[in-house]
Amino acid sequence: MTLHGLRLTVLACLGGVAGAAAPFACGGSAFEAGPGDGGGGPTVDSSVEGAPGPDGMAADGPLDGQADVASDGPTTADGPSNDGVAPPADGGVTIVGTVLDQYLLPMAGVDVHSQNQKVTTASDGTFTLTDLTLPYTLTVVTTPAGGHRHGYVFVGGTRKTPTLQLTADTAGPVLSTNVSGHLAANAPGASGIVFADLPASAPAASSNTIPIASGASTYSGPVSWFGPTSVTGTLYTLQWFSSGGLPTSYIAYASQSESLTPGSAVVWDTPMSTVIATTASLQVTLDVSSGYVPTAIGLYARPQGAQIAAPIGAISNIVAGTGTFVTPEITGMTFVACGVQAPTGADGGGNAPFSAACVAGLGADAKPTIALLPAPVLVAPPTTATVGTLFDFQPMSNGTSIYLVAFAPAGNSSGDALYVVTNATQVKVPDLSAFGFTVPTGSTYAVEVYGFSPFAVPLTIDSALSPTGFSTLATNLRLEQGPVASGQVASSGVAAFTAQ
Repeated sequence: MTLHGLRLTVLACLGGVAGAAAPFACGGSAFEAGPGDGGGGPTVDSSVEGAPGPDGMAADGPLDGQADVASDGPTTADGPSNDGVAPPADGGVTIVGTVLDQYLLPMAGVDVHSQNQKVTTASDGTFTLTDLTLPYTLTVVTTPAGGHRHGYVFVGGTRKTPTLQLTADTAGPVLSTNVSGHLAANAPGASGIVFADLPASAPAASSNTIPIASGASTYSGPVSWFGPTSVTGTLYTLQWFSSGGLPTSYIAYASQSESLTPGSAVVWDTPMSTVIATTASLQVTLDVSSGYVPTAIGLYARPQGAQIAAPIGAISNIVAGTGTFVTPEITGMTFVACGVQAPTGADGGGNAPFSAACVAGLGADAKPTIALLPAPVLVAPPTTATVGTLFDFQPMSNGTSIYLVAFAPAGNSSGDALYVVTNATQVKVPDLSAFGFTVPTGSTYAVEVYGFSPFAVPLTIDSALSPTGFSTLATNLRLEQGPVASGQVASSGVAAFTAQ
């Protein structure tokens, strides 16, 4: 999942939605409510330097006051584990873990620290630490482009095979090419999208959705990804007539496999498309939390077997918490519906709390109700802080959420960003001075808590460290390309403090 500034761009840019300037539009505030709606959606806050990811904390044990987050046993997000977490007779445990970037690609050459040991990940992202005492704390240090470092800390683990996702870092550069072409089915007033679906080994760096302007006979736009230099993907086109920014009927649908190479433009003149003869009505109802108001509903269409679900409509003027979409009836195509809420009376700014939830695998005539959880709101956050200062927050849900707490430089200040992944509801500013991290006195920092749900119950940090735990859920909830599975994500909003 992409993080930019101190806001999740994964939730901030749903490019290519016909007629939707906001919400769900690149260049605007994603999920931004209209005046008086209560506002508050995930937006890109370019004033904050660094990107949220798991935070730094003491490398040789749990944070002060957080030892109680240790696991009671080997239960993980997958169910009971065979990791064998009980220490062997010699009193030490060997763990073999994997470090992944925000797109789930392995990260090589990354330092992992625990209990006075430091190892470096291999080419496949794996590392081995021996003779650890349970529970352990893992600290990962990276130096992204720009020179300011990221410190990630995962607290209270017992898994012998932990998976650590660095949600602010990438294993390699963004690769991209331009795709353009002529449309076989064009009509006055028609619009739509062209979008690219890529294999899991080459995750998309953005939504890869190219808008078709109303009445246009051509299109052009970038497709980007991480991983292999050359990749074979599938291009799709979906065209419709719209009213009020939403599709009212559909014209055509087509797909074709294409080889993509950075810098080598692709011209795809869409073939005579499949005519869409029938449509259905999909109605989404938001079940908002007490003290919240609904701010946006978005809908995505996923072709059979595709990783991406292209955005086809968004509603911000929500009447009684319900929105209705006209959907195409295409063999094998399913739909994803996402909803967002914000606290009543919120000013709608990018720093306000929000929570979002998505339901995947819907039929064209589904009528889902999306239950939204309250955001993990910071409780009286201090305005000055230093190493060891405590930040409390209200839980997102009762025992099913993992939290990522970000401490990053704000405004024009510079410095290192610190991140913590935990299942506790209070976190201290971590001390990573042993790794050369600095929090310059007098500088302005921002703290934000992200919550991800659901995880297995009873909840432990091991739920986040499994192959289908935090890494999978956090990456899946990239709302700019339509989540693959159902889930929830929320933000406390940003609170500023002065470093002492």
